[in-house]
Amino acid sequence: MNGLYGKRIKRLILIMIFALTFIVSSALFMVTRSRYVTEMGGTGTDLGGQDNDLDNEVVTPFNVGSPLDLFNAIASGYNYVRLSAELDAPIIMTGDSLDLNANLTLDLNGNEIQRSSRAGLVSVSEGKTLTIVDTKGGGGLYNPTGNVLAINGGDLNVFGGKFESGPRAGEYYSNLRASAGGLYSDIKVGAVTPRKNGTPSEMPLLPVRKDAAGNLIGGNIYFDEAVGGSGSTIAADTYCYVAVNDKQLGEVAAFDVSEAAFVYSYIYESQDVTVFGFNDVVKTAESAVGNLNGKTLYNNFAAIQMQSGKLNVNVNVDGALSGTRASDDGSFYSYFGTQHSACVYMTGGEMDVSTSGTFQTVDPGTLPLGCLAKSSEGSCIISERLRDTSEGGVLDFGASKSNTSPASAQLAESLTKS
Repeated sequence: MNGLYGKRIKRLILIMIFALTFIVSSALFMVTRSRYVTEMGGTGTDLGGQDNDLDNEVVTPFNVGSPLDLFNAIASGYNYVRLSAELDAPIIMTGDSLDLNANLTLDLNGNEIQRSSRAGLVSVSEGKTLTIVDTKGGGGLYNPTGNVLAINGGDLNVFGGKFESGPRAGEYYSNLRASAGGLYSDIKVGAVTPRKNGTPSEMPLLPVRKDAAGNLIGGNIYFDEAVGGSGSTIAADTYCYVAVNDKQLGEVAAFDVSEAAFVYSYIYESQDVTVFGFNDVVKTAESAVGNLNGKTLYNNFAAIQMQSGKLNVNVNVDGALSGTRASDDGSFYSYFGTQHSACVYMTGGEMDVSTSGTFQTVDPGTLPLGCLAKSSEGSCIISERLRDTSEGGVLDFGASKSNTSPASAQLAESLTKS
């Protein structure tokens, strides 16, 4: 009896241990998922016919610390990617637009991705979903020379981050000379290492800016006037990405220099720095690129360029979150200042917006006198066939917070222009 009783006791103990392990594991799952939904900004409100608290498999995010990491994660079909908390400068993505191989949640984690190409970083095709969150706040995607993202039949869910297309006013050479003291008062020409055929061996040695802690964080410039000397000139209407290699680009061999007009490297305060130059930035945004059935075609650069699919924006930073999240989370900007550029350009698909952010075009008052971008402010939203829902876009802007965002007021102007 004692032996049988002992076996029963041991079996009972094992069952209790198993049950306790299961309960603890389930609790961790629930806590992890609840935290993830909270970080996404989930409020339980309706988003495009689905609950905002989207189910998400609890997995450890793939940590991205370089452009190559991000490229490999997207190309390999990772489902959950987070930019590293150790990044102290924006990462710059060169090369062709990437197609999603699987549904992807991208956590900006307070960081910025810059795009060095006319084309957007990612194309969301039919059957795929890209969800962008920012668990820290203040992050975003920025393409000063073209599109940020493209939707071609899939879904783009935006729960955080800001999206900017066109050169920022603060990066204009004339504005930098006025605001950054002597850093830009005398840009000298010196010996460089050309990284693309046709680049001169002497070019302007562009300065690199620092953050409050003294870290080099890059020095992108839009030249609204020419600099340099004979044979070594950076022309007006040229945008230069000025990148600290080890922080923003990674290995030189991984650069894609095909689209840039010139590429060169040099040493700045003991750091390897590389410059990518794109000519005719605003001119390219406004120039015609073809004709179809009697209609003139343009590049129509935008933060979001959509042919079909759905754009869901649900970012409401208020209440308890207002002190910890950037006020421009969920915002879309167009800085080209041309008639054929916009925050969102859509020829089809649906757009469902609820945001405490803004849809905003460039303010001509922030730009130097006589610059190309001042010829027109552009549009917040351009839809080719907004009212022809069988062929064009469907826009639901009723949920936008008009009291905190000028988006609704600007929408009427946008539709008039389109």
